[in-house]
Amino acid sequence: MKFAGKLLFSICIFLSACKKNDTVIVQFHITQTKHTPNNRSYDLDLSKLKILFSNFTLIDVNGKSRVVKDIFLYGNGNNNFSFKMPKGNYTAFTFALGVDATTNNLMPASFPPSHPLSVENGLYWDMLKYRFIVAEGNIDDSALKNEIPDAPFSMHLGSDTLYTIINASAIPYDGTSVFINLNLDKLFVLDSDPFQITNFSNHSEASEIAKGIAIKDSFVNGITTSVVLPK
Repeated sequence: MKFAGKLLFSICIFLSACKKNDTVIVQFHITQTKHTPNNRSYDLDLSKLKILFSNFTLIDVNGKSRVVKDIFLYGNGNNNFSFKMPKGNYTAFTFALGVDATTNNLMPASFPPSHPLSVENGLYWDMLKYRFIVAEGNIDDSALKNEIPDAPFSMHLGSDTLYTIINASAIPYDGTSVFINLNLDKLFVLDSDPFQITNFSNHSEASEIAKGIAIKDSFVNGITTSVVLPK
């Protein structure tokens, strides 16, 4: 009986070790040279950086969608999440910058404090609804572009117009990690000579939407994804 018990225990350990890992980890990383495409230096306050994403979705061979994460807020030390990989044959993985129009009409008070859209995270403005990107810092406003960044700027981008679905270039599968790289240099696509602070301080007011779209398009186009197996 002792031998049988040990054998059963060994089998259980073996089966546990061989159990398939169906957890997928999604990790966000930022890169920056701290220079605009026009070679003007900037200094982002990473403690204030917030970027709102939503609708992380797997699409199978039949076109059926499966949302694996509804909303994720990058910032405040939060840079990853995980989900259980659903069974199926998937051909696409998408997610979105911002939140869709339906969600954008919901009030922060309707969410618990731990939720990304709650009052606690301070993303909601009455005039704008939810801000999708909050980026603040300083930039070099000198003509020669050779001084320490000391001109304050703020990008508070939002509105239904800026909601954008992103097609990931890699599809996760069981036990993998998805790396999503956010290139912060891409936020400064409008830099030009002579310097114009309106190319950097944008709060998605009606007169600023066109520039907000240009900044958003540059940022989204600079997002890259890759899938790797854990070491």
